[in-house]
Amino acid sequence: MENGEEKGDNPRRKKTVGGGGGSEMTGEEGLFKCGFFREAIDMFAAMNVKPNCNILVSVISACSGLGSLKFGKAIHGYSLRIFHEDNVILENAVLDFYARCGSLESARHLFVITPRRDVKSIPNYG
Repeated sequence: MENGEEKGDNPRRKKTVGGGGGSEMTGEEGLFKCGFFREAIDMFAAMNVKPNCNILVSVISACSGLGSLKFGKAIHGYSLRIFHEDNVILENAVLDFYARCGSLESARHLFVITPRRDVKSIPNYG
């Protein structure tokens, strides 16, 4: 190793964060849970790592809280490009996002094409 660099010290290397044994919480998740939606989105936008599904659930939920349809759609598209397996929790968060932002046709379409559903796939807004 040159210049005293340790293996894995490359700051340009992308890392996945927020996913150990499920008990870890990232900054985005903490900000979202405390109601700091804008700050959660700003932190996500500034991070230089590859997010996992938990982070994207928090960010898409923050978009729901802000009613930010444009950014939430971008996050949804990003999630479709980087994750090739189904994740019912992320899919439910995206479905909830579209419904809360008033894009009911997108929510309905996503509900119809979602291969796996659970009880949370059916939003209760009443």
